Amino acid sequence: MHVNKLLRTYRQVTKRCFLTLCVAVCWALIVFIAASANAYEFPPYKGLSLKVEGQVAESYSNNVTYASKNEDRVEDLLTNFNLGAALKYERPRHSVGLSGLLNRQILTEEGTLENSSERVNVIFRNEFTPYDRVTVSNTYTHTQVPGTIDEGFNREQCEKLFDLFGGDQAVRLFPECEKFTEEFGRISGRLDSYSNTVNLTYGRDIAEHLNITAGYQFSRRWSPEEGTTDSDQNGVSFSANYELSAATVFSMSYDYENSRYETGSNIYIQRVRAGIRQYITERLYAEARAGMDVLSNNDESTDIEAALSGEVDKKTAARLAYSRGVDISPQTEDVFKNWQVSGNVSRALLKDLNISLSGFYGQGDFVSAGTTDTFVGAAFDISYNFWQDKLGKSVKGHMGYTYSNLTSTDEDRNYSRVGVGAGLSVSF
Repeated sequence: MHVNKLLRTYRQVTKRCFLTLCVAVCWALIVFIAASANAYEFPPYKGLSLKVEGQVAESYSNNVTYASKNEDRVEDLLTNFNLGAALKYERPRHSVGLSGLLNRQILTEEGTLENSSERVNVIFRNEFTPYDRVTVSNTYTHTQVPGTIDEGFNREQCEKLFDLFGGDQAVRLFPECEKFTEEFGRISGRLDSYSNTVNLTYGRDIAEHLNITAGYQFSRRWSPEEGTTDSDQNGVSFSANYELSAATVFSMSYDYENSRYETGSNIYIQRVRAGIRQYITERLYAEARAGMDVLSNNDESTDIEAALSGEVDKKTAARLAYSRGVDISPQTEDVFKNWQVSGNVSRALLKDLNISLSGFYGQGDFVSAGTTDTFVGAAFDISYNFWQDKLGKSVKGHMGYTYSNLTSTDEDRNYSRVGVGAGLSVSF
């Protein structure tokens, strides 16, 4: 009851803040376009930096509610308002950051459907000595439909916002901006879900080329939707990285995750992995991790992750990734054994004209439910840079097409979805 009351209060606050958010985006557009690079500089304080991404876009979806093939589809035109901001204060041995991504969708016909998503991250880093450092962060996320947090932002924009204060790319194989990952391995339909995660990480340089990291994570995940189960997750992790050379890094890691559901049951998983990162060129690298997952029922599964990422040439960037493993479901008392492959390629056709293609294919089994899902996704995006200065301020337009299809042994889960959109984004 207490959680439901908080959620009702939160929705009321969100509605009241929406008008303020729209005004802020419009203000950003006016100021950004009207001010020249020399006249507009903010903030003027040493060590303080601000990055803002704003976007207004129109799109069409033939399946707004992710309805299965046995249900009535809802198709509609959507107006998307996006605002991403990251504020950071940095000194030689410590930094504090606040970043957020806000999305609001307004449906033309189905006005009763409310699509809003938010992600807010607060992070603090401190170096006690040249060899010891600690990072503390808190991340709050709310989504109503998959992918709405970064809806409309292309991959480059999304990664910049997540990574401004974000995690260590050397140990994070799969970025959060991968398209379609939120649609794969989830319960069917729209899902109004919340999560809050606290992370504490300690790192130490043992030798010139050897460092170790220890971390603790606590997550609270809840949803008001019928058929879901709220859960808490505790996790600890240990890793060691050895830099053989500037081009080659080896790693070893151990992770433990324990999810306890409101029904009283729990599922835990232990992961042991060894990995390598190898630079092929200065900007193109391959990375891989392999190991074993052990579940609470003593079931064992192979854990593999591999990716090839970077710039193929001056005009082309690409990424190809593969993974196989086990995930604990946050809203149902189940585990999802799956494998997936994804790819993305972007190319500058002209100085200011860029295109990108993304693809995804995955297959997985919900062990307790006895359900097998197969998911296919594809996306195309073309963008044009109308204006950009040396400091990174820019005005860009884009058009895109997205297709996703889920086929399941549970026919009530099957759905397909097509989306087409165009928008204008600003960055300063």
